[in-house]
Amino acid sequence: MRQTEKKKNRLEQIREAERFSHTQAYKQEELFSGEGWLKKPVKTVTDLIPYFQEYAKIRVLDLGCGVGRTCIPFIQAFRGKCMADGVDILDIAIELLKRNCRKYGIEDQVSGHVCPLEEYPIPRESYDLILAVSALEHVDSTKTFFRKLLEIREGIIPGGIFC
Repeated sequence: MRQTEKKKNRLEQIREAERFSHTQAYKQEELFSGEGWLKKPVKTVTDLIPYFQEYAKIRVLDLGCGVGRTCIPFIQAFRGKCMADGVDILDIAIELLKRNCRKYGIEDQVSGHVCPLEEYPIPRESYDLILAVSALEHVDSTKTFFRKLLEIREGIIPGGIFC
């Protein structure tokens, strides 16, 4: 077996383990309740809310959005003036993201996309905030990692933030 095949097999094993653990967590816990990692929003993201207070409208991209742990609290803070695209590789994550958005009354402000984050195209200067909390380490190669970072940099409007 060639080295690249071994790397791909190893990556697939890691991704499969990740899919399994996340799917189990999503089935066992409600967002913002329980004792696990879905219990609380990500503080680094909620700490950004004051920065955006004066914006008339806000565009957010959440790569590896899961069930909405990072984007939902942010969108709630700017009800009506924030639109978000959530991207996740797991169907169940996007299904639950949509359900959670309905639960919190923001379903018309979030669009969910099932897609590996490395394949999701980021248009130039389209987002005020791009989130990738615990996500970029899951791309398939160093080359892909740097390509995605460049795409993220180009996708943020001047003065925007990548977190």
